[in-house]
Amino acid sequence: MDDLRTYRPGTVRTSSGLYIDPWSPDLDVLRIKDIAHALAQQARFNGHASRFYSVAEHSVLVSKLVEPQFAMWGLMHDAPEYILGDVVTPLKAKLPDFQKLENEWMREIALRYIPDDRSWGHVPDEVRAADKLALEVELALFLAHGDVPGTFDRKLLPKGYDWIDAERNFLERFMDLI
Repeated sequence: MDDLRTYRPGTVRTSSGLYIDPWSPDLDVLRIKDIAHALAQQARFNGHASRFYSVAEHSVLVSKLVEPQFAMWGLMHDAPEYILGDVVTPLKAKLPDFQKLENEWMREIALRYIPDDRSWGHVPDEVRAADKLALEVELALFLAHGDVPGTFDRKLLPKGYDWIDAERNFLERFMDLI
């Protein structure tokens, strides 16, 4: 293993010690613990929520809002953010090269973690719909302090876990799904 003080320009160092070139998606560098760790420490809404709410907790929620055959997709739909960061939607919409790179990472992640996937990394419509529902609920709970949609299952309401619990919950959900 490299000296921890070693810096490799142009790479991202993961919590497991891997150096990853963000411009070269590669399924050989994917580690579920790195994904869980990074997503658990990334705040949704660019940190503007009323309390900490992580991308990992959001991903677990989305995985529970879809039918079982899409649950792993729900869990992994934001996984490229473990290496690329969580770019807010209005900014991402203006960055087509970033979207292309994110899609390339998603393809590698799907190849590694989503069995029998034939979508080539394109997030299924069912997961996109669940992601939108989760966003509506999260906005009501953590930003607008409005009403949660009446049809939403109250048992699934996000809590705003600390990052340690969010990481653990993400990994537990992953293990349940494999």
